[in-house]
Amino acid sequence: MATDAEILDHVHAALTCDPRVRAGKEGPIKAICSEGQVVLAGEVDEIPQKMVPERLARAIEGVKIVVNELKLRAIPRRSDAEILAHLMDALEQDHSLDERQITPVVEGAVVTLTGTVDALAKKRLAGLLTWWTAGVEDVRNHLVVQPAEDDCDAEIVDAIRVAHELDILVDANRIGVKSLGSVVTLVGTARSAEERRQAEADAWFTWGVTDVVNKLEIQGVAS
Repeated sequence: MATDAEILDHVHAALTCDPRVRAGKEGPIKAICSEGQVVLAGEVDEIPQKMVPERLARAIEGVKIVVNELKLRAIPRRSDAEILAHLMDALEQDHSLDERQITPVVEGAVVTLTGTVDALAKKRLAGLLTWWTAGVEDVRNHLVVQPAEDDCDAEIVDAIRVAHELDILVDANRIGVKSLGSVVTLVGTARSAEERRQAEADAWFTWGVTDVVNKLEIQGVAS
């Protein structure tokens, strides 16, 4: 059985080798391991740098559980009260959601959502709107769906397409979305590198997605 030190060495190697992370021992991502439990902490600039390390750590032999405490660096910074006010406004403005059923708690720019919604699509939409709220550094979506629904790749694809349609920075008509085992692949053409990044971020912001493969090409740039 691997020791904690050996597990930690493998975690650091995985974080260093993956081009989406590129985080060595002296980088922004700090990892500790105790009795097979890996805790990831630190502040990162882009959402893949928060999500990918957890997936990499889970795949390492000997790891029992991964606690992802990585935060997305927020620009601009906002107080918890400001974040809550803007989030409640976003939830109230979306007529498909009943904000009375959703209780957001903001602590240190980390938002925890609790309450009950009647569809997985609404759980995902509430999470997306929370991630889009300026100042948010992490989202913990604990909304309960009642009656319970079986999740599937088609539901994930539909949710990401909705996200792209709502996102003013993304032209949803240019982007194809596929999902297999909650691993999402984006295909098509983006108008810019920024749109490419935003389309991927929206996929990561969708609850239930475990990985995103971004195959979007940039218009006018040879592959």
